[in-house]
Amino acid sequence: MEMLLSLHRIPRLHNILATLFNWTLLVGLVLFTASFTSPDTGDPRDAPLRLLPLLSAAVVATGTGTAGLACLAVRWRHNYVWLINRVYLPGALNGVAGLILTVTLVCSQHRGRWNTPTRAVVAVEAAFSLVCAVLFVLYNNLLLARVKSRHEGRGSSGAGFFRKIDMAARQRPFAPGSVV
Repeated sequence: MEMLLSLHRIPRLHNILATLFNWTLLVGLVLFTASFTSPDTGDPRDAPLRLLPLLSAAVVATGTGTAGLACLAVRWRHNYVWLINRVYLPGALNGVAGLILTVTLVCSQHRGRWNTPTRAVVAVEAAFSLVCAVLFVLYNNLLLARVKSRHEGRGSSGAGFFRKIDMAARQRPFAPGSVV
């Protein structure tokens, strides 16, 4: 209950920054994909020089987005609802969007041939998606569920498995626009 009540205490700037950092991260992932999956044109020896500005922008955008989200996650680590809705779920979805884009571009531009840089991009996108997804599941299904059960006075061994699933499906979200 305290987490819900404290949602209004989170500064509007932090909500804006969370959205900005998520978009910055997504831009970085897209730029990584574009820098490593663009078709080679011209002299192959010039490719690293042509791609250096794009790669630099990708590193800066991805680093800024990740660092910003990590700072916000540390700052609001005790408000599970905010973390789930503003950091972990959007981060996981952005990573999946980057993965889909990379696979699509490799299949369409390179006829399904994977090179080492593209594999590196996929590894980074998959790792970011996996970390955010695991944190989402951890916070949503373990930490927040424990807080909910304590609040409802049932303890951890209340209803049976199917009853819990039915209750979760019927339960309304905590806050407007919230997924939990």
